[in-house]
Amino acid sequence: MRITALLLLLCCSAPMHVEAASMYRCEIAGVTTYSDRPCGADAKLHQPDEAAVSTYAAPVMSSKPSATVKSDRATKKRRASESNDAAKRVELCDRLARSLKEVRSKMRSGYKAKEGERLRERLAKLKAQTEDAKCR
Repeated sequence: MRITALLLLLCCSAPMHVEAASMYRCEIAGVTTYSDRPCGADAKLHQPDEAAVSTYAAPVMSSKPSATVKSDRATKKRRASESNDAAKRVELCDRLARSLKEVRSKMRSGYKAKEGERLRERLAKLKAQTEDAKCR
């Protein structure tokens, strides 16, 4: 039954022209069949109800880019920029983490007083940069 309905839909979905092609309806082994040629001895000329057929006219497309296309482009650029900024931030945070690890490692090893002051200053500076970059 689905095939019959599909065939009917396909046959009747195109708008009928003034000189429409003939359509025949037959029953073969209990199955209703539609054809452009007589399909059996019991073939009957079929006239589809054109009032039941609906058509759709596609809207005319403008050659100018619409406001939504422009906003989509702006959104894509902004997302690309945000993605790039995020990648740079991750890279900065990784670099700061490596530097902090290196300074802490040096502080655990033996050092002289002057070297200790320099390491503490460097550690404080790296912690401040980490907080400014919101790395945690």
